[in-house]
Amino acid sequence: MRSLFTFLFLVATSSTLQSWADPIEETSALLQDPSARQAVIQQDPEARKADARVKQLGLSPGGEARVYGLSTGIFENLAKESPGDTEKLTRTVNELVRNPASLEQKLSPEQKREIEELSKEIDTLGKTPLMAP
Repeated sequence: MRSLFTFLFLVATSSTLQSWADPIEETSALLQDPSARQAVIQQDPEARKADARVKQLGLSPGGEARVYGLSTGIFENLAKESPGDTEKLTRTVNELVRNPASLEQKLSPEQKREIEELSKEIDTLGKTPLMAP
């Protein structure tokens, strides 16, 4: 499950943190809107990498939507810890990239439950969240 925490965090950061200048609400909306997300994926190499990792899981489109929804929630959790302070948000993200296991402390019980469910679904498919270098 730890690799899934890391995976979800990297999806959240690599596909949404393309520009700290964008308002957090726009970033969250982007992750939840498949059409807008696809437009960014086509233009941004980092977003393409994150989306490829989602697709490697072999989930149904609904499962992929759950991954993006969960990533949105994780991003929103991080943003709430540093309201309006992009420097603090950047430091938090950098720390989590260095120590992804600490992400679990920032998740709600519902998010942990969703990760457990996704982990089980991925396990039944025989897939492992692959991390890109």
